[in-house]
Formats: sequence, C-alpha cells, structure tokens
Amino acid sequence: MTVRYWQIIGFICVLLVARGRGQTTQPTSPTSWNEIISKVGELLIADPTPSSITDLVPDDVQIRQFGGEAESRYRLQQKASGMVVVSAHGYAWPGVTFASDLATDLRDSESLPQNIRKQFMPRDDADAARANSVAEQWIGGVLHPTNGQYVAVLVLWDHPPQPGSLLLGSTPENKQPIFVLLKGQKTGEDQFRIVQITYGDSRQALN
Repeated sequence: MTVRYWQIIGFICVLLVARGRGQTTQPTSPTSWNEIISKVGELLIADPTPSSITDLVPDDVQIRQFGGEAESRYRLQQKASGMVVVSAHGYAWPGVTFASDLATDLRDSESLPQNIRKQFMPRDDADAARANSVAEQWIGGVLHPTNGQYVAVLVLWDHPPQPGSLLLGSTPENKQPIFVLLKGQKTGEDQFRIVQITYGDSRQALN
C-alpha cells in the first residue's frame, strides 16, 4: 500500500524533531541562492570529478547521510552521479513551502513513475498546509538552521531508461527519491556559502 508523503515525513518528524514550531512566514528565495543550488544539483549528477564541485562544496562542508556518520563529498557524488534532478528549491529560514513546491515539480514529471508521484500529491489545501508545516519541522530537525541562514532541498531520481531499453518499466516499487538537504549562510552581497549537507531517502531518515 502506498504511504502518503506527509505521513512519511510526519513520522520522520516524530523521530528527529524534539520540538516543532508553527510558522506562517512566507519563504524568501534569493535568486543567487537558488542559482547556487541549481548548479550544485547539476554538478552532483555529473561524473564525480572532485575538482568540478569544490568551489561550491569545499572540503570542510559537513556531509552525512540521514542518521549516519560523516562522509566524503566524493561518495555523495558517486551516489548522485547519473541521476536526474526533479526538484531544487532554496529558502531563507524560517518558512518553507517545500511540500507544495515539490508537489508542483513532480506533478508533471516524466522521470518518476506514477506511483511515486502520487505519494507527494496533497489531497486539498489543508493537506498541503499540513505537509508544508511538517516538512519545515523535518528540515529544521535535520539541519538546525538559525534565523537568517538559508536552506535548500534537492530531490534526485534515477535517470529514466532510454526508449527500447530492457530496463524500461523495471523500477522496483520500493525505490524512493533521494533527498539532499543543504544549509548555507550569506557571506556577502549575493554571496553564499554551503556549510552542511545531509542526504538519503525517507527510509534512511527513519533509521
């Protein structure tokens, strides 16, 4: 049975967030921060050559999988290489519309199978508002951003097989998108520095 997206994230919040807080502030998405996030996504899914991403994700950036130990940037690149970016959004903290933005991105996406897309589709406005609130708590519990910092979420999926491929339609039903959560801070006029990356699928976040 397909588990609805907001229910998955809700359970994650129970495990990761000791105290939630309601926010009605609308997100601010600085163009330059979003441009950085889009570029990071492009570089992550490319061939994992360490030098290509060093300027945006320097060696001292804290990188780990959900619930895991610190690991190298190169390992993250290896995981993401060959995937496709299906969603990429940056926000000024606090206040995010991650669930709504993701639903919009995935609604017409041909990269993900229909059963996966349905997990992320809110039933109505109340469902979307609840999902946004819970997603904000989840992101806050993972990245622990402070007011004035910036967060972003990349969602990656395996690149769709080429037409005629024997692998077409063979995606396992239990496969989930990869979430890459990033935290950054402003260092100057239209300049930002990424300081933390945490990634994995929802099942890893529950462990």
